[in-house]
Amino acid sequence: AEIYTLFWIVIYLLGLSFVAVLKYESKAKPTS
Repeated sequence: AEIYTLFWIVIYLLGLSFVAVLKYESKAKPTS
């Protein structure tokens, strides 16, 4: 149960970081 919970915590954090990157890129608009 602990490993299963940690798994979803990691997925949740990855999702948050992914959304944060999308928002940052949409604001900064890099020329790459």
